[in-house]
Amino acid sequence: MRLSISLLASLGLIGTVAAQTPNQFDMYSGATNFTTRAAMPGTSVGDICQRYPSELLNCTGMTSVGGNVVNRVTHLYVVNQDQSGITQEQFTVGLIGDDAAVVAPSPDAALDIIRTGPFTTPSTTVTTAVAWIWTITLATPLDTLPARADYYTVCGLPANAAWVADGMSVHMSGWVNAPVVDNPLTTGALPIPNCVFTIDRTGAPIVAGRADRFQRIWWGGPGAITRIGADIDPAFQVCPNPNYGAGGMYPNQTVTRLDGIAFKVSDANQPNTFCGTIGAIGGFDPTGTPLAGFGIEGDLCLPLFTILPITFASGVTDAAGVYQQTTFTFPNTWGAGGGLGNMSFQSALLDFATPRVVMTNGAGFLAQ
Repeated sequence: MRLSISLLASLGLIGTVAAQTPNQFDMYSGATNFTTRAAMPGTSVGDICQRYPSELLNCTGMTSVGGNVVNRVTHLYVVNQDQSGITQEQFTVGLIGDDAAVVAPSPDAALDIIRTGPFTTPSTTVTTAVAWIWTITLATPLDTLPARADYYTVCGLPANAAWVADGMSVHMSGWVNAPVVDNPLTTGALPIPNCVFTIDRTGAPIVAGRADRFQRIWWGGPGAITRIGADIDPAFQVCPNPNYGAGGMYPNQTVTRLDGIAFKVSDANQPNTFCGTIGAIGGFDPTGTPLAGFGIEGDLCLPLFTILPITFASGVTDAAGVYQQTTFTFPNTWGAGGGLGNMSFQSALLDFATPRVVMTNGAGFLAQ
């Protein structure tokens, strides 16, 4: 079916539905490569920062509160590790805004979007490495997640001169050093930009970027989520497939591999709900189109007049509120040898019973 503004407008007014279960927005490919402090030495105090790139993600966390669209965060998550569990360590978790001058997190701590902690690792008698999955629930939701700009999830780590025998780090997925668990296109005219940064706060803050990994620091909120992934031929698959990490954001569509495309729409608060995905060639609308006048929760973040006249994915979410679809089976033909560049997508969940129509964030990929 064709999913269009006129179709969405015909589905009725927004219903009053409590959305309490957080949807987790993780940049992770699905497998752990190793644990790391990235560019930060053990003798330094500082932050590991995971970039959420605005050119491929738009209006994340978008949800309707009292008829107004906000970008809400209710939970923060991190998987970190202490090389010697017997020595308790302290860490922080938060969100950092972008440095206006460069593509990097702002080192000015006064400009942090939010910072929680410090938290102390549990007491244990284990003298070897111990890892934890942390869930931090915000006492007051954050409604100011940047809608159309870069932001960074962050884990602040303490110094430990005994590193690597002791000290804290954060788990990651990567695609350079073995074992490789992700498989994006890393060559050509459109190389992957830095996705992970460290802010070394010992002395003057030093910001350093890394383009070979995604760190396991993420966030959650009630907003519905769309992720774009790569459907990678098993001959080239080195991670869980479809890949919604770096491999999905930077797919390899050259004739040697021809990655396919995959869509994942999720909202734990809307199980068994119809969803559809629309798309456009190019990037996102810099201002967006409010849809509240049509009785729709959320904004349209695709350029209104460049939306392609097809529905890329459509179906019904399962009992967990997840719908996943790969567009092509092997051998993949999406892109026909590359050259697509930037494509952007957005989904809608259509609850006919309430009635209720909810827009997800925008998501895209950059291919050549």
